Amino acid sequence: MSAAQVRAYATKAGEYLAAAEAELGAGRHVAATSLAIHAAINAADVVTGSRIGRRAAAQNHDEVLAMLRDAGPDGAEVHRQLIRLLPLKTTAEYDPDDIPGPAAGKAVERARAGRSTLRTAPVTATTAATDGGGSAGCPGGPVAPHADTAPAPQRLHPPDLLAGGVGVGLAGR
Repeated sequence: MSAAQVRAYATKAGEYLAAAEAELGAGRHVAATSLAIHAAINAADVVTGSRIGRRAAAQNHDEVLAMLRDAGPDGAEVHRQLIRLLPLKTTAEYDPDDIPGPAAGKAVERARAGRSTLRTAPVTATTAATDGGGSAGCPGGPVAPHADTAPAPQRLHPPDLLAGGVGVGLAGR
């Protein structure tokens, strides 16, 4: 997963969260909950993409939960929020039942907590970026891939993935 893809998922997470907050404020609890869940799913893609260089592709979300457990402390935090949000997905998106206001508020709060992890999480690059290399301000640029061994992780400056949807200092797959 490239740094540009990680940034794109960070932007999507921010858009979903902003929309969830707006819908919650307007009293549209089903929409707020659904959007909060999608914000958390995209935050998970950012963490797994930046930590282990890939995102989950499974429809049932079990794969992303497993990947988050392997993605360090920030992965554990997003996992903690996402595992609480996913049971609401069916109700919010497929069932005729309403989502009570307090449950929608908690869903948005959990999405916000998962996304705030992106601001504080240092990024580890495990391979060369496919979008042209490292970002300005980060020493070393990308890590060169090796054909027969996995490259050693490289610690980069913590990115602010939330500022304008642009993550600086990322190197991805």
